[in-house]
Amino acid sequence: NKQIPDEWQIRYRELVFNVRPTGFKHTGIFPEQATNWDEYAKMIAKEGRELNILNLFGYTGGATLACAAAGAKVCHVDASKGVVAWGKENAQLSGLADKPIRWIVDDCIKFVQREIRRGNKYDGIILDPPSFTRNKKSLNGALRGYKEIHLRAMQMLPVGGMLSSFSCSHHISSTLFRQTICEAAVDGHSTLRLVATHGQSPDHPVLLNIPETEYLKGFTFEMVPGR
Repeated sequence: NKQIPDEWQIRYRELVFNVRPTGFKHTGIFPEQATNWDEYAKMIAKEGRELNILNLFGYTGGATLACAAAGAKVCHVDASKGVVAWGKENAQLSGLADKPIRWIVDDCIKFVQREIRRGNKYDGIILDPPSFTRNKKSLNGALRGYKEIHLRAMQMLPVGGMLSSFSCSHHISSTLFRQTICEAAVDGHSTLRLVATHGQSPDHPVLLNIPETEYLKGFTFEMVPGR
């Protein structure tokens, strides 16, 4: 039997990631998001200018590095000092260490609240938090949390700004997740246009008789002028 190494590297397109098993069963990368990184890169390239992107709950930087490689300026925020350091390692491995990336260790909710007070705006915001609920009993609390973070994120988007948001909980359906974002938009007097619907990469198949396999759902919206 071969021993699993403590650490190894994998490549996705031009990006390189350090992978290492952790005590909480993560390896430092969520490959089911890879096709969504491609979508970010296409959107950024299409704009033809340097966009200012905020990646909240950024983990080890998959989306951050994809956006930076496509030419964006990125603010990467995560509450874990360890995973932010890990993201910096991945940037170095990917040849992106000199790109305009701000690596910030902070509570994402508190960071957003401060950014709103400062009046800061972003061309695009990525919201990919860890699951807000592990069981059905905590579903209502999770929905309140999703609504709150979306309400705040929309306050940092100008007209034309883009919001890409994800939920990885199989307890929250795609319909319920989109409804929660819609409620946040209504409360914040924001008008959103649905641009894209996202899911997990094809190598994470959905089995119809096992609904838990369809756990990742996401949407990209554009902020448009209100009526």
